[in-house]
Amino acid sequence: MMAVLTCIGGKHDHGLLILAAVLCIAGSLAALRLFGRAMMNEAGSERHAWLLLAAVVAGFAIWCTHYVATLAYIGTDPDARGAALAAVSLLVAIAGAYTGFAIAAMRTGRRASWAGGAVLGLAIGVTHYLGAFLAESERAASWHADSIAASLLMVLLFGALALAAARGTMRGLPSRAAAPLLVAAISSLHFTSVVAVETLHRLPVKASEGTEVLAIAAALVGLVVIAAGAMSWLIDSRLRRTLGDQLSLMALTDPLTGLPNRAGFEAHLAGEIAWAERTHARFAVVSIDMDRFDTINDAYGHLFGDLVLRAVAARLNDGADEGERVARLGGDEFGALKRFATSAELTGFLARLREACSRAIEIEGVRVEIAASLGVAIYPEDSASADMLVNNAALARHRSTSEEPLCFYNGCVDDVVRRQRAIASDLKMAIQRGQLQLYYQPQTSLTDGALVGYESLARWNHPVRGPISPAEFIPAAEKHGLIGVLGDWALRQACEDVARWSGSTKVAVNVSPSQLSDPDLPRRIHEALIASRLAPWRLEIELTESAIMADRTQALHALRQIKALGVAVALDDFGTGYSSLEVLGSFPFDKIKLDRCFVMRLEQSAQALGIVRAVLAIGRTFGIPVLAEGIETPAQYSILRAEGCALGQGYLMGRPMPQPQMEGYTPGEMRRAG
Repeated sequence: MMAVLTCIGGKHDHGLLILAAVLCIAGSLAALRLFGRAMMNEAGSERHAWLLLAAVVAGFAIWCTHYVATLAYIGTDPDARGAALAAVSLLVAIAGAYTGFAIAAMRTGRRASWAGGAVLGLAIGVTHYLGAFLAESERAASWHADSIAASLLMVLLFGALALAAARGTMRGLPSRAAAPLLVAAISSLHFTSVVAVETLHRLPVKASEGTEVLAIAAALVGLVVIAAGAMSWLIDSRLRRTLGDQLSLMALTDPLTGLPNRAGFEAHLAGEIAWAERTHARFAVVSIDMDRFDTINDAYGHLFGDLVLRAVAARLNDGADEGERVARLGGDEFGALKRFATSAELTGFLARLREACSRAIEIEGVRVEIAASLGVAIYPEDSASADMLVNNAALARHRSTSEEPLCFYNGCVDDVVRRQRAIASDLKMAIQRGQLQLYYQPQTSLTDGALVGYESLARWNHPVRGPISPAEFIPAAEKHGLIGVLGDWALRQACEDVARWSGSTKVAVNVSPSQLSDPDLPRRIHEALIASRLAPWRLEIELTESAIMADRTQALHALRQIKALGVAVALDDFGTGYSSLEVLGSFPFDKIKLDRCFVMRLEQSAQALGIVRAVLAIGRTFGIPVLAEGIETPAQYSILRAEGCALGQGYLMGRPMPQPQMEGYTPGEMRRAG
């Protein structure tokens, strides 16, 4: 160590030594920046181009540092032979640096970075000792093998640590340590090698003028190369930053209107929540949906619809003041945010939004009337969460009507809607994952108790919520457009189950109004029968009169097609809807189902008994058997039997049960099970 310190203090031209240090530090920083840039690319030509540029900068830094430091030490100009061979050492430095960088870039593991760093260190050592050999070849020198070996081991270690730090593959070694370690690898080798190669009869340490000129020229060349590499990195970084900013802006901006999109709105909302938490302020989130916008698209085309959205967006944005923000959340849905201290401020803001979304728009000579529904949620009263504020505002908006287009969030009311939405979302997944199950309730003859068939009933045991009543998930399916999918599943599953039963038992499947209005319903019933190989006469569909009246012509046409397949048709819940004799006369129903509400009141209400008698008389008039639903007591059973009701269904005869529990049951066992 003392020999090294003595070498630095008394055996070098200090001016040239400082110049060599500048070259070493600048070159190390630039080379590692370029190496880091290369690692941003996937393996390929672009990565190798950056690795080559990093190697050129590193090679010049290694070679120029050694060359200038050597001139500072020997104090004289090398001969022509030495200058020519020095170029060879430059190529060795570049090639070795490229090989080391390439190995380190191959994998993310520690071994690759250590191996690449060791190769880089070896390149530094070979370059330096090759130069030292050329410099000392004309002088008497003493070479100490043990010191040379020690200096090479040291540079290998520093090189390996430098690239391990650059790649982040060594725990506890930060990436910022890479440059100092590479500087140490390059500079330390020079001074340890001076001790290892002792020159006899040294000249004075002050370099000659020719030597200084040569050193400065070499340094300038090295600095130009290093600067070129550094500028390449800076320009690329600036371009990538600019491109990143542009991409971020594009990602947060709606291209049609120029307003923030949903992501941009949510980012701003997160900032508003942080501000409100610090200042204990309030703000409102407004959900805006253009009413009947599909009508505009259908009448004038989507391009015209886009122009309308732009015009509405411009109105909303032009009217926004400080503390207000508007955004397009998607489709014809907009969002707005308003900081406010008084109710009057919020009221004025909402009035401006309503005016902007309700004033007629004229585009290219075409005047269109527009309207919007608005829902409002307040921070922090309605929620302190960004997602919940937006969701609560949307829930409030869904409650709005043409008479009352603006609604504020109401937890008691809107939480019911939220649960219904959650159930609908889970129901869709449950159908796809086969989590629903069909239960079957027996239908029997009230005359002799014989089993005549079953009604299929959907049941859902939610994995988190537990059993969910059909009275809850079926309305959710109807409201959210899932009733068709649910009905198709129930139809296919019932056909498959019944086809496996022995005997001639029939099954009844409920059909919703939306299914009945679908022209493809007869085809899907036919496909279910073919797929299950179930005889058509063993299938019966049940539908309500209101389902028929929704589109009477289409419904009766579909029913005739279904009847032509050999499938029976039952009129469900008779007595609660239109109860039109004209409907009974328009189509030959196979069964009338008397609603349970009349059966339940048979023992207490003379009026209920009168309705039951009237329905039974209608059935006899049209020659259609009547099935009474909801029979739960022996008294109800006896009254219906005495009045001439042919069929019955209810807990008295048997509760709904899943497919596995039905095997081996007889009608008598069914009654005892109930």
